[in-house]
Amino acid sequence: MTKSLFIITGASKGFGKWLAELLWKSSLSHGQPSDFILMARTSSLLQESANFMQNTFPHPHPTSTIQCHQIDFQNLDNLEFHLDKVLSGMIPSSYHRTYLINNAGSLGKLDRLDKLSLSDIRQAMDINVTACIYVTSRFLRQFSGSGRYCTIVNISSLAAVQPFDSWGLYAAGKAARDMIHRTLAIEEEEREYLLNLKTASPSSSSSWIRSLNYAPGPLNTDMQALIRNDMPDGRVKTAFTEMHMNHKLVDPMDSARVLVQLLIKDKWKNGDHIDYFDWIGQLL
Repeated sequence: MTKSLFIITGASKGFGKWLAELLWKSSLSHGQPSDFILMARTSSLLQESANFMQNTFPHPHPTSTIQCHQIDFQNLDNLEFHLDKVLSGMIPSSYHRTYLINNAGSLGKLDRLDKLSLSDIRQAMDINVTACIYVTSRFLRQFSGSGRYCTIVNISSLAAVQPFDSWGLYAAGKAARDMIHRTLAIEEEEREYLLNLKTASPSSSSSWIRSLNYAPGPLNTDMQALIRNDMPDGRVKTAFTEMHMNHKLVDPMDSARVLVQLLIKDKWKNGDHIDYFDWIGQLL
């Protein structure tokens, strides 16, 4: 029997942790045996999450597995080595459906452009852009091919499409990630076009690659505390402080639930940017 594969970066806490748990419990993974690959900087938190998932929500297929891999996506010098170590031993033909969730990222320095140093810029781009692109590329080389559905989700942000004071560095990274995943959708469209030209007739796809940019909303996580404490005074900081005080921040579990339902229904257009607030009423 073939299996499903779920790879989630930044899965040790916050949105990534909740998403991993919900996917483990969802019909997406329960339809057949599933392997989960959880990646993050902190191995102890990853293992704690994996133990909770396995012990609290036993999978209906006993052969399903959860693997934890400590990877620092800020450290590009070792990223290629660590990803090869995780992926190279896997057998692509074992999986009918594969999912990559590009969740790992960082706020970076939230400050106005004249205050950013070269080091600030490099650190933010390394983890938010370069690492994300490489993980996606390496995943596709390993798993795209005949008979496999590959779904890649970029955890995006409203900041990818709307500018905010002092968020230029973070927003630039999110916008770049959105464009990479939109480009992936165009490349899949082009591949199918060339395939149809070659066969001189419409044909079934030999590879189904889907990408989605999902903006989870202003999540009530540790990142929000950083926003309230670290960014310079102004209307944006005030707005987030008031959302926190008035309990208007989004519960990460609620947002993760919306994303899981989007993946189950699979009705979105390839390369779409979808915001939590656009779908909450339809899916919850």
